[in-house]
Amino acid sequence: MPDRDTVAKFPFARSQMNRVSGNQQAALADAQSALDTLGTPRSHQRPTAIYIRAALAQAPIATTMPVLALAGWQTLIGGIGLVLVSLALEPVEASHLRALATWPTLPALAFLVVAGSLAGFTICTTLLGDWGAFRARLDAFISPVIAVGVGVVAPSERFGWAEGVGPVLMLAAAAIALHRSPAT
Repeated sequence: MPDRDTVAKFPFARSQMNRVSGNQQAALADAQSALDTLGTPRSHQRPTAIYIRAALAQAPIATTMPVLALAGWQTLIGGIGLVLVSLALEPVEASHLRALATWPTLPALAFLVVAGSLAGFTICTTLLGDWGAFRARLDAFISPVIAVGVGVVAPSERFGWAEGVGPVLMLAAAAIALHRSPAT
């Protein structure tokens, strides 16, 4: 465990320590400081701050209910939010809503809700608890590799040099991220 002076130099680490200790305001302030330090554009800071607030708000709730229940609530609340935004911003007609209950849309929608949201959130939340945020989010490197492979096999998408080099770079990035340097 690094000492406090070392942690004080790294706003994201400070933010995590404050979150774990229950100091939510300090955690949010440190995360904002980290975004400023990294030179994150203002257009990216607001969504990131919202994400951080949501993560901080979820932390006390996550320990009080089963992971699947938490994933279910996140999926339901997120889905309601997306429906409301769609209804407000898009020209939605009754025929569009009826189309959701037809083949092949309904089974695809059910698959996305069950496999994509409930299973995905459950697995991610469990990994966050068991492995920590860094290792658990390495799926961001692996998912595009899987997507390229499935795209080539299932709908017979084009596979060129960029599609070949991209997954190699993503897997190399994951390997670099997982590599632990020897303790000094």
